[in-house]
Amino acid sequence: RNGKEITIPSAEVIKNDIRILLYLAGLLEKYVQRARDFSPVHIVKEFADWTLRELDFTVEGTNADHFRENFKDSDRISIPEIYWNYTTPKTLTMEFVDGIHPGDRAALKKYRISGKQVAAVAMRATLEQYFTHGFFQADPHPGNFFIKKDGRVCMHDFGIVGYLRDDLRLSLTRAFVAFTQKDLESYL
Repeated sequence: RNGKEITIPSAEVIKNDIRILLYLAGLLEKYVQRARDFSPVHIVKEFADWTLRELDFTVEGTNADHFRENFKDSDRISIPEIYWNYTTPKTLTMEFVDGIHPGDRAALKKYRISGKQVAAVAMRATLEQYFTHGFFQADPHPGNFFIKKDGRVCMHDFGIVGYLRDDLRLSLTRAFVAFTQKDLESYL
């Protein structure tokens, strides 16, 4: 970016960094009373789990397939296809999809795409992930989706995902309904 080369650390460097973080987190828990409340070792282990999973592109490809299956009936959401014959733990090969960054108002206007409509589609997809599928993209930011020239929202980058158990999803649904109906008493 900006004419500068970006160097991505190797898996071994990342694993060594995680070992250092675990050591430091252990010291914090052992010697700093207030740090124990935050469980630094647990936080580092969770970070390590997600980070190491992101290093295996077959995991991301599997997640993309899962999302494509979840949204297969949607005419407003698009998920690029993964080319498994060319995908390995170190290489993710997927369908090329041309699109418009959600912040490019001039391009959206050129293709007569309503920003409000795109936002509504993205919000609906987000709610569907949480409340219907219980499987969601855990890194949702404008860089992880774009708008196709036909107006469909294309989601990508499924390296970090989350899952909601059925009981938690039901509880969140009840809380959401109570909130939208301004009836928090019924939820409590």
